[in-house]
Amino acid sequence: MLIRLQEIEDEAFFSGTIELKELVQAYKDVDFVTPVQYSIKIRKTGSQFKVQGHVSCNVGLVCARCLERFTYVVDSELDVDLVSREMAPTDSELELAEEELDIHYYESDELDLEEIIFEEILLSIPMRAICRDNCMGLCERCGGNRNLGECTCQEKKETRLGELLKSYLAKEGEKYGSTEKEAVKVKKG
Repeated sequence: MLIRLQEIEDEAFFSGTIELKELVQAYKDVDFVTPVQYSIKIRKTGSQFKVQGHVSCNVGLVCARCLERFTYVVDSELDVDLVSREMAPTDSELELAEEELDIHYYESDELDLEEIIFEEILLSIPMRAICRDNCMGLCERCGGNRNLGECTCQEKKETRLGELLKSYLAKEGEKYGSTEKEAVKVKKG
């Protein structure tokens, strides 16, 4: 949805629902379960613009622990400053301050509102998405989903290192690793 910024005298309101199918094709891990609902106000502040509003939708993600797909609710408040690309810093290496993270640079008089909404949704999705707090993940031996029930795979096989450690402990006896203090005789010279 293209918006002509020069037509905004003071402020403008936009709301509705949109499908982001064209933008989503680049992100195969994100699947939009519901259309995106938005309510946005664009306010002119001198030569810049302030975009504020609310964005919500449901997206399908893959759990980082159990690898099952689940629905994640995105419910985000949008607060972005629009600044002309001409005012953007030109340094090749630039350290951004925290207040500069919410700046979006635009090039022409037209602003693609869908792009800003999509960016806000992507920033709202956790980097390591987990289906629920108590997700038990996959069994490290057989790869089964431990959320579905007890794992039925066999016990861990003994490794060569494990066998060597057991034989070493058997030779050392029960005192190995004990906290009992032994009497030490010291000759005074």
